[in-house]
Order: sequence, then structure tokens, then C-alpha cells
Amino acid sequence: MHVEDVAGALGALLESGVASPVNIASGEYRPLRTVIDAIAAQIGRSELVRYGARPTPPGEPRRLAAATSRLRGEVGFELRRGPEEGLAETIGWWRARS
Repeated sequence: MHVEDVAGALGALLESGVASPVNIASGEYRPLRTVIDAIAAQIGRSELVRYGARPTPPGEPRRLAAATSRLRGEVGFELRRGPEEGLAETIGWWRARS
């Protein structure tokens, strides 16, 4: 999630009156490899990515996605940015500071 979406979700949760735990997440399963490949492609440095440099720790879950039905249903929050847009904005932010 983009940091502005996280902040928006937290603000919406605070204003909602929901008093029990709510996951702040996109709710989409996205393999880390997909995110890494997208970042490498957007910055034009795919040659820097080397998979398999570290073995997967025992007991590491194969898939992990947060349940966001309460965030969407009870809090009424919806993401404003998709993953590619969020990555592009974040990369642009870092480039502007280099």
C-alpha cells in the first residue's frame, strides 16, 4: 500500500467508531518477487536483481494476504492507488531527493 493510503485507512478507522482490530492492508496477495520485478523495471535496473541469494527460512508461509473485509465493509475504506501507481509515485519521490 502507498503511505497515503495507509494514512487514509488509519484516519477512516479512527473516524468510524470501530473499536476492535482491523487489518490495514490492500488485501491482495502479491508475491514479493512481483513487487521486486516491478521496482526493477520502473527504475531500469533489472540486472541488479538476483533471486535465490538467501534460502527461504523453514516455516515461512508460501502466501500471505491480510483479510480486509472489515476495513472495506465496516470502515468503508477503499484504496486510492493501485500497486503500480504507488510504486511509481514512491520511486519518483526518492528520485526527487537524490
